[in-house]
Amino acid sequence: MKLKILFGLLLSVLVIGLITNPSQEQHKEAVKVKVEASLQKIIDKKAQEEGSDLAKLGAAMSGMFSGPIVEQLVATLVSSDNYYVCSLTKISWDGQPQIVGLGVFGKIFLSPKIDQTIEDGVEKYLDRH
Repeated sequence: MKLKILFGLLLSVLVIGLITNPSQEQHKEAVKVKVEASLQKIIDKKAQEEGSDLAKLGAAMSGMFSGPIVEQLVATLVSSDNYYVCSLTKISWDGQPQIVGLGVFGKIFLSPKIDQTIEDGVEKYLDRH
């Protein structure tokens, strides 16, 4: 009897996981929000380091210009692997994919390491350009 209940419970969890597994677009949106926040933090930090009014104006206007850049970065660098009841969020920097999140039950949980990964990638990009 206990085995049947346990099996039914396990089957229910699997079916719910299958139905609520986040899509690749949901993974990309979660990373996009994180990238935008990290980018704003980097720009604010650079503006404080430079200290000029022009740098502060640039930081204030950065949101208008960063949107298309973030969209492009997320579209090309973020992917997800679907395992039916859960999925993994991946970011590829320099051709090396890194797992940065887990999607399960309609939610996406991003690793705390993603902040550092994003900041490193954005700073490398800004240094090159």
